[in-house]
Amino acid sequence: MRKIPSQIRNEIESDNAELRESAARQLRCYPGKSALRYLKQLLTDDHAEVQYTAAASIIAIGGKAAAEIIAPLLRSQNVALRNTAIEIMAKIGKAAIDRAAELLIDRDKDIRKFGVDILEKIGSSEAETHLVKALLDDNVNVSAAAAEALGKCGTQSAVPHLIACLDRTAWLKCAALRSLGAIGGEDAFNAIAGIDSHEESMVLFSAVSALGALGDSRGIEYLLRLLDKEDRALEPAIMQAVENIFNKSYLQKLAHVSRKIDPEKILPMLDSDNSETVRSAIGLLGLLRAENAVGDLVKLFTESNRFLLEDLEQALIQIKPYRIQPLIAIVENDREPDSVKLSALRIIGATGRREALQPLVSCLKTAGESLKTEIIRVMATLGDSEAIGPLERLLTDPSDQVKLAAIEALQTFRSPSSVAVLLSLTNDSSEQVRSAAAQSLRNYDLSNRKVEIKRLLGSQDAVSICFGLGLLTPATGPVFENDVFRLCRFEDSRVRRLAVKSVGLMENKNAVDTIIKAFSDTDETVRLAAIRAIKGPNAQQCADGLVKIANADSSDWNRYEAVQTIGRLKLTHLLPELLEMLKTCPDLVKAAIIDTLGEWGHQQSKKIMERYAISENDALRHAALKALEKIDL
Repeated sequence: MRKIPSQIRNEIESDNAELRESAARQLRCYPGKSALRYLKQLLTDDHAEVQYTAAASIIAIGGKAAAEIIAPLLRSQNVALRNTAIEIMAKIGKAAIDRAAELLIDRDKDIRKFGVDILEKIGSSEAETHLVKALLDDNVNVSAAAAEALGKCGTQSAVPHLIACLDRTAWLKCAALRSLGAIGGEDAFNAIAGIDSHEESMVLFSAVSALGALGDSRGIEYLLRLLDKEDRALEPAIMQAVENIFNKSYLQKLAHVSRKIDPEKILPMLDSDNSETVRSAIGLLGLLRAENAVGDLVKLFTESNRFLLEDLEQALIQIKPYRIQPLIAIVENDREPDSVKLSALRIIGATGRREALQPLVSCLKTAGESLKTEIIRVMATLGDSEAIGPLERLLTDPSDQVKLAAIEALQTFRSPSSVAVLLSLTNDSSEQVRSAAAQSLRNYDLSNRKVEIKRLLGSQDAVSICFGLGLLTPATGPVFENDVFRLCRFEDSRVRRLAVKSVGLMENKNAVDTIIKAFSDTDETVRLAAIRAIKGPNAQQCADGLVKIANADSSDWNRYEAVQTIGRLKLTHLLPELLEMLKTCPDLVKAAIIDTLGEWGHQQSKKIMERYAISENDALRHAALKALEKIDL
């Protein structure tokens, strides 16, 4: 066993917290009781970083010896230290099971409870055996904790033991029922459904929750019988359980489950004082596709019920009501707040009913910005070509958000009539609107618009030129390549950036030469566009330029992108340059190089990666660990 160097022992006693933390990190390399005792001492350090590192080192050493050293800390009066001890023993795993099992026979009930907590977190079959024994503990906190733990880590073999707990105290019954619901199976279902409906409320609540967790449609009858008890405290749980069963049932079972529930029995729950009961009733009526509930649900669309709007919206979308007039009335009502109107609009959109179009167009006249944009989105979903005219007129709206929504909506129809209207946005005051219009036009047929595009590219106005460049696609770009090459030298950097980006649409020698020249542009955004314009066929010719940018560009982000491009294009002959760069480049670029080496699976760089894997820089450490995984694969 390696002896702990005196330097580390001195660092443990140092007044410098960073040195103590360093010692705690190094001690994991010296597995043995001596190192574990030092680490146990450091768990009580005044600095959280030292405590955390000491705990991590104990876990890394692991084994029965570590569990033995840590177990006495469970008797500490320091709550945080006790919790740390529990976490350490749990993360040690199977090697700590025997020591945790010994805790279950301790005279102190709290220690026995800690033993249960540790075994629950370990969660193996060996842990399950000891947890089953803990069900017999005289202290209800210990036995109930064991029952709860079995629900999280137990298997079918634990079910008979949990069923046996249903004849004991109420608290233990509750814990056992919840765990039976979590484990599931035929015996578990029969035991839960066999709970007497006259049991005290806390037991019935656990039975209801367990049936909801199981999701077995046979539990519906039991839940509806409990609903007849009219126990207001139990109603929310019953409704939630029924909803859970619906959600967990397979589609072919839904009709069978639906037949068991009469929506008329659920409707009165909408008037409950308990918001959770109302919420569950809404959800259930949606799952039942209860058309006869639409009127009652629409009545709940008020500002005072804003916390229910999302549930109401989901339920009505599921119902997809045949009559949408009540929802349109909400949108048309000037007294309704926008939050309520927006919710109603989304439901109308989900129904896809075309008869909503004209009323919605009328609402545009008085709607504010947020409401108007939502109306526009709904108009697009209705799929009615009658919406095209009103949408085109909205492109003159003073609001940029409205224009953006209209541009997106018009793309649904791609009507030839929209091309001229979208082209009229060339000189719109908003760059975002201009960009969106140009991007949208790329999806239209512009084959007969070459004259307009040529005019835009030949303009001396940067805004018009940028709009024209935004129209170019892989199909149309080569048609205007001479204009594009010329614009790569334009005085305005915005134009040069978009022109270089458009060069990426072409594959010829002139395109490669233009990209290489753009590597030396005075504007960093143009250089970035050049990096991104490189494609596979011209990668080798651009290699020297990429290395130059990666090594010395004034923008760290450009250097990062250059390295990423080298990696993406698999320019593996540049490996020596990347390794040399790794010695002096900024951390952002180092992370990109490390990532590239990992992607390439470069075995010879494993030692370099291992060095960075223990770096104090989170980004570099994370990148190195990911790279090592890829190299090993």
